[in-house]
Amino acid sequence: MRFFARLAFVASAAVAANAFTGRATFYTPGLNACGSVSSPDDLIAAVSSSYFDANKDTICGTPITVTYQGNSVNVVIMDSCPACTGVHDLDLSPAAFEVLAPLSVGLLNPVTWS
Repeated sequence: MRFFARLAFVASAAVAANAFTGRATFYTPGLNACGSVSSPDDLIAAVSSSYFDANKDTICGTPITVTYQGNSVNVVIMDSCPACTGVHDLDLSPAAFEVLAPLSVGLLNPVTWS
């Protein structure tokens, strides 16, 4: 039993070590940087251009969890956000943003994601 408790602790520490803090806005997706078409109803995110390599789209399809004021949404990275000024900022689809807050809020600061 102790082994599993230690293993669970190590796993949760690894997730926490990969958590990022930034800001989130929303956008209307369409043809995305991953080469597919997304709709406003899809639970997707666009990440800062510093995370995105157009020649190697290895980040495409990566699932992340975004949290704001105790609310969380699971999204998939499908786009690049050239307008994101912070390295850890996100642009969310309207559907993903609305899980966290009403669209009228416009900017969520701070959000955490991993």
